[in-house]
Amino acid sequence: MKIAKNRIVIFAPHQDDEVIGCGGLIQKCIKDRIEVYILYATEVANKFVKYDNNKQEYIKYSGSERTKEMYESCRMLGVETTKISFICPSEYHNNLYKFDFAELLKRVEQKIVDINPDAILIPAVSTNQDHEYYNHVLRSAARPGFYCGTMIEYEVENENDFNPNYFVAMSEEELENKIHAAEAYHTQYRGGLSKLSGDSIRGTAIFRGYQIREKYAEAFRILRLGD
Repeated sequence: MKIAKNRIVIFAPHQDDEVIGCGGLIQKCIKDRIEVYILYATEVANKFVKYDNNKQEYIKYSGSERTKEMYESCRMLGVETTKISFICPSEYHNNLYKFDFAELLKRVEQKIVDINPDAILIPAVSTNQDHEYYNHVLRSAARPGFYCGTMIEYEVENENDFNPNYFVAMSEEELENKIHAAEAYHTQYRGGLSKLSGDSIRGTAIFRGYQIREKYAEAFRILRLGD
């Protein structure tokens, strides 16, 4: 089952969520000539911090460098630069809940109207505050009566009660390309089995593939099928 005929929109809280949750799906859509748009909640400006598991400390990284990594990662997946955009100012990165709900809802609704996608993909609720807030806004924006297309949740990590009902099988080539695209985010690698490590991505793909008796797969939860 194809989730779209013409175009999809992937709403990603952060730059890297798209490749972790949808890297295989994106490649398949591009091959099927389905347009892929990625709408990030925010960009990262100036300096930011991350926790390095190897060094056991917080270290600074460049927000502009992360944006460059994002464009390279998306290029590797086949996403056109003109189909990538940001919805909120960069100061709301990791603080998205501080951005007014009604204003964010308005901006998301306008993007849906402008792009007119067959399907939208949203992050599943997790322990990350931005993922949870974005999920609630997106569910409101895609309410029946305003948006009648397909709505699907994707997983990144630490999801709460994520029970997939739709899987996308991946070939060895697609998985390898997904791993390389994830590894483009050098600033976000935290050492060990981080969510962007090749071992983590391959392990998840093997587990999800096993559930449908395929070698590799990505897992999703269909919330609603469109017309």
